[in-house]
Amino acid sequence: MNNILHIDADSFFASVEVANNPLLRGKAVCVTGAQGGCVLASSYEAKAKGVTTGMPKFKAEKLFKKGEVIFIPTTFGRYAQYSEKMFSIFHMFTPDVEEASVDEAYLDMHGLRRLYRKSYSEMARDIQARVKSSLDLPVSVGVGPTKTLSKMASKYAKPFGVYEVPKKSIQDFLATQELGHVPGFGKPSVALLHKYGIQTLEQFTSLSESNVQQMMGKMGVILWNELQGVPMYKVEQRFEDPKSLSRIRSFSLTDNKDFLLQQLLQHIVVCSYKLRKKNLIASKMFIYVRTKHFEQKGIEIKLQSPHMSSMSLASEAIPRFTQIIVQAGLVRATGLILTNLRKNEARQASLFDSDNVPLAQEVLLKAADTLNDKYGMYTVRPASLFDLPVRKNQLPWMLN
Repeated sequence: MNNILHIDADSFFASVEVANNPLLRGKAVCVTGAQGGCVLASSYEAKAKGVTTGMPKFKAEKLFKKGEVIFIPTTFGRYAQYSEKMFSIFHMFTPDVEEASVDEAYLDMHGLRRLYRKSYSEMARDIQARVKSSLDLPVSVGVGPTKTLSKMASKYAKPFGVYEVPKKSIQDFLATQELGHVPGFGKPSVALLHKYGIQTLEQFTSLSESNVQQMMGKMGVILWNELQGVPMYKVEQRFEDPKSLSRIRSFSLTDNKDFLLQQLLQHIVVCSYKLRKKNLIASKMFIYVRTKHFEQKGIEIKLQSPHMSSMSLASEAIPRFTQIIVQAGLVRATGLILTNLRKNEARQASLFDSDNVPLAQEVLLKAADTLNDKYGMYTVRPASLFDLPVRKNQLPWMLN
């Protein structure tokens, strides 16, 4: 049964930058590390010229004529936002989603053919199309009976393709693959198999289980089964606390200070609500705007003390956000990212009164949360949001 999908975003960092700025479409784009020394990701236009992940920037520059390549420093907050939205799309199709990394996931579609009245490959194309239409991100999808085969299939499908490994044709697919293409077969494993005269996957899967056990141990047996279509790894949902919380909203170009401040405050209200519901506190926040020319202008703020209070977040953010607005000119979007999150364990009161203000505010805000949970979001809200157009009886979980 080919019910396992492996979805992998194509050149994720570079694709996010292109989706964020359509003027980059069709151009050679390289995303560099914080120090700008090496390439972390590149568009397919750059890869076609020979750019590889980890290549030093000065070597990548030599592959192009002047002005042919665009280097962009990493913006991890933006990648986290797109990743979160992409995974929310996956959850629209099935609750069984395993996050393998920031840009790839396994989906178990077992039992959903009757619901969708489609084959697993058709479901894969629907998910691919939804991600593209909603986020303008290209993803490749592998369909197979096991996690190992579906991951190999998604790589085979790149870029922006869907490939299914039919259970009856597994050996035909493996004939197109090399030993090093198997997730879990690193260079030492391949060298070991070569030592025993195993050069192809067909030779490997034709071995007996006892021979595989003797050569490679338990992990080798697991992969031997997976490659023959016998599921050994389950798709596991991981309920880990998020590393960050973010929110961004786009609108018509404006430089209206009051409107932009209201947008920021709305971000703070929603994200701090989510902090309290997850019992998390934040140590840093990043506030920013996206300008008319798709440039991002912002500032990272280290909070005086870790907390979950929207009041204290606003008091620290608004003065600095006002400075950003003045410098930005016309703005098309505002955003907020809360980072350095951790569980809200017992916190000892500080000797300094100002450090204890967020603790006192949290008691009041949690009471407001109770009312908003019952009667709808923004039933209790800051006065500056009184004229905010909200949907009647909109509950907090409806917000994103």
